[in-house]
Parts: sequence; C-alpha cells; structure tokens
Amino acid sequence: MMIKTSQCPQCEKRGKDKHGDNLVEYPDGFHCFSCGYHKHKHNLRASNEFSEAKVCNGITLHKKLPTSALKWLLQYELTLDEMENFRYADKMVKKGQEVDCNLLVLTNSNDYWLARNLDNDGVRYLSSGNKPFLTYGESKEVIVFVEDIISAVKVGRLVTAVPMLGARVLREWWQNVTPYDRVVIWGDRDKAIDNIKLARKASEILGRKVEYIITDKAPKSNNTNTI
Repeated sequence: MMIKTSQCPQCEKRGKDKHGDNLVEYPDGFHCFSCGYHKHKHNLRASNEFSEAKVCNGITLHKKLPTSALKWLLQYELTLDEMENFRYADKMVKKGQEVDCNLLVLTNSNDYWLARNLDNDGVRYLSSGNKPFLTYGESKEVIVFVEDIISAVKVGRLVTAVPMLGARVLREWWQNVTPYDRVVIWGDRDKAIDNIKLARKASEILGRKVEYIITDKAPKSNNTNTI
C-alpha cells in the first residue's frame, strides 16, 4: 500500500517533477511512474509481511484470482499449474494517486509487470517497466516468438516460447537464440505484415534463416494438438 509521495531523484536531475510527487513509497520500495526509477528496500521483515498482498512496482498483488480472472483464463484451457504464477491487482498508482483497478497480472518483478485489464472499458493490456526476455518451455532445438504470455505458456508445452510482449522484439534479445536450431515467429493475420518484416530483420541480424508462421488465430486460441 502507498505510504507517501516525494520528489524523484532521477526526474530531478532532468529538471522534471516540479511538484515533487513523482516518487511513490511503498513498504518494500520506491517507484517513479514518470521515469521508471525503482529502489527496493532491503528489509526481510517487510518482504515477509506481504505473503498474500504484495506491492510490486506500483500495483497491489493478490495471489487469489477472482472469478472474472479465472473465467478469462479458462477459455484458453490452461491448467492450474500454468496459472500458479499469475496474480490479481486491485490497486495501482496513477499520477501519484492510488486508484482502484481490475487487473490479471500475467508476469511481475520488481521492475516490470504486464496485466490484462478485466474491465470492459480502457485498453486491454497495461504494463510498467522495461520489457524482460522471458522463456516458457525447455526445448533445446526450437525457439518460437509469440505476441503474448498466454500463447507463450501454451506453445511452451512443446518447445521454448518467448512472449514479445507486443509486436516489437528488442535487438539485444536475438543474442539469446544462438543455441537453438530453429528460430520461429508466430502470429495471427492481424500482425502478418509486422511478423514477416520482423522475421526478415532477424534473419539479417543473425545471419541465418528465421521462419514465420501466420495463422487465423493467435497460438493461445489453438489446442495443443493444433500447436
């Protein structure tokens, strides 16, 4: 839960945060929602106090998922084990103020989170921080880049999958694919042109062929046999 707001040291260096309220303090750390500055409080006792509700990078996380979140997940035929690391957030900070939210948090760390907005209004996905390189699955031969985390979970049942967390792959990510025999980019028809361009660009960077798959539906909407 939010304790107070104060001036962000990084924003101050850039001549910003004139009102002195960009930096939000929580029991386990500090976070600026303007520049992304984050500092963790190295306090074991404080960390242990949040076994159920935990503040992470500006959102209040709960382990128990509400019915609306479970219903959304179950349409993709995920197992309970695959949903184990998902969290629910009912509070977040906007412009230094704590507000209610309704978020299914699909991945979170001290410096990044991405969530599905379960409300009918507003954008479908929200995120904060720098995109991490995430992998699902343990194949040593094939690595597949997909657009979203749910698709990565399902494709990861068979090969190694990486969620692009959007349509763009960070250039430094490509160095992680060297050990794999095949590199594949898989998306639906809405992103067909973007994925074809991305595959060609990756081929130039890597000096090897990068394949692409275009299907009517995103991987998350297919069953394991189809994948």
